[in-house]
Amino acid sequence: MTEAPDTIILVYDGDGGLRALLTDTVKTALGRQECDLCAIAWTITGKRRAWADAEARLGVFVEELHRDELPPAWRLTRADVPCILSRSFGNAPRMLLTRAEIAACGRSPAALEVRVRDALARRREGTEAARDG
Repeated sequence: MTEAPDTIILVYDGDGGLRALLTDTVKTALGRQECDLCAIAWTITGKRRAWADAEARLGVFVEELHRDELPPAWRLTRADVPCILSRSFGNAPRMLLTRAEIAACGRSPAALEVRVRDALARRREGTEAARDG
């Protein structure tokens, strides 16, 4: 039986590590940030306050991964990121928001929060329907 998501995983279109962090910091300072999810969640000085507040309101755990940290078993390609996945109690993650859905937020933390909430609600409704069926 499918359970309602208890975790979302933000998958950034960038590599982890110090070298990548320095490169991304320079790109951000120059206004050339390439990852829409990064632009929503982060500023040059750290996590964007509006997104940190949104995360706190979502009611699920929030994990973050860079594309080079993705487990091969998840079978995500570079074309799939950035994306947001949902996971239920340690099960394999499922796509919650695609790259295009994140881009449609216009780099707005408030718009992304609405999309995540709506997607989680749809996922939960599907779970309830499966239980009732």
